[in-house]
Amino acid sequence: MLGGISIVISLPLNDALTSLLIYEGLVYLMSKTPVKVEGNKVTIPRDGIAKVYRELSDETLNKINVTTVGKNDDSSLKRFIDWLGISKEELEERLASLYINERRRKRKLRITNYQELLYILKHSFKKLKISTDTIFVGTTIGKKHIIIGEVKGDKGLSFQFLKSERYTGLTSTEHEYTTRQITTYVSPEVLLLAMLGLYSSFVYRNANTYYFLFLSPLEIGEILFSNNNPETMMRIKDKARDILEQVIKRQFKEELLAAEICLNTKLQEVLGERDVKSISLLLLKVNQEGQTYKVYETIPFTIFFREAKEVYRLLEKIIAPDGIVLERLRNSDNVEHSNLMSVIIGLYRFVILDDRYGIYQALRELHNAYVKVGGDEKLRWAALRYEALLREVSTLERYL
Repeated sequence: MLGGISIVISLPLNDALTSLLIYEGLVYLMSKTPVKVEGNKVTIPRDGIAKVYRELSDETLNKINVTTVGKNDDSSLKRFIDWLGISKEELEERLASLYINERRRKRKLRITNYQELLYILKHSFKKLKISTDTIFVGTTIGKKHIIIGEVKGDKGLSFQFLKSERYTGLTSTEHEYTTRQITTYVSPEVLLLAMLGLYSSFVYRNANTYYFLFLSPLEIGEILFSNNNPETMMRIKDKARDILEQVIKRQFKEELLAAEICLNTKLQEVLGERDVKSISLLLLKVNQEGQTYKVYETIPFTIFFREAKEVYRLLEKIIAPDGIVLERLRNSDNVEHSNLMSVIIGLYRFVILDDRYGIYQALRELHNAYVKVGGDEKLRWAALRYEALLREVSTLERYL
């Protein structure tokens, strides 16, 4: 690609948050701009990164709510803004334009959220002129640092969000790392990729808990080294992200069990349309604890395309994020809660374990839930919704 920029990749491909953010950003970039892949080198147009940032969706940006923390983040942001060539006045003008609230506008304006940084990058896309012909995405371990990209010592950018694994306990016969904690620095170019990864992966925030959805390392490897279509896989993953957002925001204890069933039912159509047999994803649950971020859970999802189109269309109605089952499941004091848990378990048996008797269990317990609320005049509204749902899915058994 004449006049392009080569991205040379030697970063370990694993389920560490930092690695996932960078690779997610790279795949997102590949899905939005022409690329040429040769071994571990991805070549993009020289203006590819700028164009991708220019086209970020405001609707998606409005959902992102991940805060920066601590003085290290502030100083790294300042160095990054200086690297971009954005003046203090221009930065404050950009930030002020994001807020209608006059009290917020009159404060000394600074970046406190990655959403704000993404907005600035979108509206300052002309500043994203990469001067180098090669962007190195790999690690270098020094005496005091782990560096991702090409940057000298502590001149790089150090963000708490990119240090969630802490890199404690590296063991080497040549270096004394076993009991030390090493600071991670990234180059500005690598940060641009990581920010695209954050934009592409953010699902939902509940208080100080954040959810992010990534393509699994397996899927990323297939895209980079087996020529899988990045646009196709990212479109499916984006659909999965929307489904998970709807489920997680319901905030009930069984959210992840329901989320896996929802993904398997609601993604069937898009998998079929794009002739994809399966997709593997990773959901990360990240908590902010004071001035640090920590990965609390890593949940893998693998969704397979099934031929039983009509069955899954009807199952979608039972497990709909805005449906009566998940609505009533939120409160464990509801009289039919145990029946609804059995509905979920039955659906799981069928959808995940391919046990057809799971559907019979789900339908039986759905009917029992209807019976339990049917005798209470105050719950007549719920009984009517259960009745309508049972009528809709009454044909399920004929497709088994």
